[in-house]
Amino acid sequence: MTRVLLTGGSGFIAAHVLESLLTRGHSVVTTVRSQEKADKIKQAYPDLGKDKLDFAIVEDIAQEGAFDKAVISDPPFESVIHTASPFHFNITDTKKDLIDPAVIGTTGILKAIKKSAPTVKHVVITSSFAAILNGSKLPHWPEHTYTEEDWNPITEEQALTNPAEGYRASKTFAERAAWDFVRDEKPNFTISTVNPPMVFGPVVHYLNSLDSLNTSNQRIRDFAQGKAKDGLPNSGVYLWIDVRDLALIHVRQIEVPEAAGKRFFATAGYFSNKEIADAIRNNFPEYKDNLPAADAPGDGDYPNGSTESLHKYDNSRVVKLLDIKFRSIEESVVDLVKSLKAVDPAINLGAIQALNFNKAPVFPNNPISPARLIYLSTNNQLPDLLFHTSILKTPPGPPSHPAARAPQALPGSKPTLPKDRAPTSLPPSNNLTTSPLPMSSWDYIAKLVCIGDSGTGKSSLVIRLCEGRFSPHHDVTIGVEFGSRIVPVGPPNYIAPPKPTLSSRPSSSPRSASADADADVDPDAPADTADPSPEPPGLPTPPVTNPNPKPVVQKHMKLSLWDTAGQETYKSVTRSYFRGASGALLVFDISRRPTFAHVQDWLADLRAIAEADIVVVLVGNKSDLAAGEENKREVTVAEAEEWAARNGVLEYVETSAKSGEGVERAFARVAERIYENIEAG
Repeated sequence: MTRVLLTGGSGFIAAHVLESLLTRGHSVVTTVRSQEKADKIKQAYPDLGKDKLDFAIVEDIAQEGAFDKAVISDPPFESVIHTASPFHFNITDTKKDLIDPAVIGTTGILKAIKKSAPTVKHVVITSSFAAILNGSKLPHWPEHTYTEEDWNPITEEQALTNPAEGYRASKTFAERAAWDFVRDEKPNFTISTVNPPMVFGPVVHYLNSLDSLNTSNQRIRDFAQGKAKDGLPNSGVYLWIDVRDLALIHVRQIEVPEAAGKRFFATAGYFSNKEIADAIRNNFPEYKDNLPAADAPGDGDYPNGSTESLHKYDNSRVVKLLDIKFRSIEESVVDLVKSLKAVDPAINLGAIQALNFNKAPVFPNNPISPARLIYLSTNNQLPDLLFHTSILKTPPGPPSHPAARAPQALPGSKPTLPKDRAPTSLPPSNNLTTSPLPMSSWDYIAKLVCIGDSGTGKSSLVIRLCEGRFSPHHDVTIGVEFGSRIVPVGPPNYIAPPKPTLSSRPSSSPRSASADADADVDPDAPADTADPSPEPPGLPTPPVTNPNPKPVVQKHMKLSLWDTAGQETYKSVTRSYFRGASGALLVFDISRRPTFAHVQDWLADLRAIAEADIVVVLVGNKSDLAAGEENKREVTVAEAEEWAARNGVLEYVETSAKSGEGVERAFARVAERIYENIEAG
């Protein structure tokens, strides 16, 4: 039995490493960020005493000296497995927020071990395929075989161009720093590193929910929930490993002396999104209707249906030295879906019938409150609930519910029949600030793509719109992520106010574009003063001009949101997602001028591939950074408006995904213009 320190014990990979260590008879102390996380893990192993499983609280691993106390143990440690890695997406300084914490977190534990844990003989460090790959060559480099000898050639200058490159650099620089530490400090211990690509596989029930998955597993959840029903996205990296195999690779390195001083390229081989979809379809018939047909066109298969154009890989060191046998992609997908259904039965969409929201519905062994149902609806975890945040205004009293109508097809979009549902009222929630509308059918469906440089906040905008929240921590998007939202279009809830002028205020003002837009709207203005291009002010009660008006049935549009990767590496892949889009948000960061300079290239790529009449709105995100004395604005409203007018873009809108200002307006403006185009024929 070996006494092992495992860092980051509540993480997706570390949870499986912990299970593997305990199963193989090792004694473990694992670090967690809070006592609450320790308690959750302890509940999963109630029969183990402190001699088998204990905990150390390390709140922030990027702080100097964070592990000084954690590395001290009685009995003393013999091995350390370091999986913890600091990461957040609210990045203003790539070096300070990404690279430095990663390097400090890795070298910090090595320093602590050398100083206070002389009995430790070997340290295993979780790195990444990001420290091996050459970003400029992905994924088509058929003449090259990746091995442990490869290093990402990224420089610090390249790392500072955007957060995506910064993330890859953080993995590369942190691993190099570990090897440099051993070379320069000559400690009493040896190290080895693990470099996995995409990591799939089951989640542990005591730590996860459907909305807190690791980035790799999110795509499988999304496929099962129907978010790629219109076509599978590009697979991206094409290399993967099951998390249980990865966990065993970590543990075997402390058991096999020959592992010392080596890197391990931990991959099971190639995969494609088509293989993932096939595994779901073949093993879970309840999700068949959520998936595109097996022979449907799309980008989810290998290029030209073959791996011939892809880079090669050599995982022989893992197989031979550590004696690892890899699971199949089908087994990994099946076990993940089963684990998700165990975590939250609400994922079983096929079993959900008409719901009475006047009571808290109960799923077996898992009661779900009305607030939870509203939250699930915004994640597409319940089918097509109509939900609006408080930014939109709802007339008092329940609106009428028209019978479901056949939707009209948009240019480049396939007609999709709405589902008939019984009207049901959503109760207000104490946990969410909402103005809920009843459940309803949608009349139109439109594909919208969010494009722009990495780190501009595209994912945060989609999360804000679909979930009504701001996530300061978000993984870099790889390929594409999905969301959806149903919005009202056309009368009666839509009127045409005068068009606001953003540049009428100083560009340094902390107020957002949407704030000025609301201030300029005069619903009582004469009709001949309104601009012919309507703006969505919300949902005010329309004025009564006819004592016996003809009832106007409100129409709704379902926005299928494609949040695309912004990093240059995936740009060739991202372009394929433009096909069939009816609208686009072209996003830049008002505090980073280079992202504004690049919108010209993004627009050119979009118009070269998408439909000629695609509706485009220019979005300047992070307007909150222009507030206060520390005004970080680098792009003025006037120049953004001028660019939009010169390039034939519908208009310019400023947003803050953090505060929510302007977000509804940006998406609603695109939806309304698409509706106008449909009505105009």
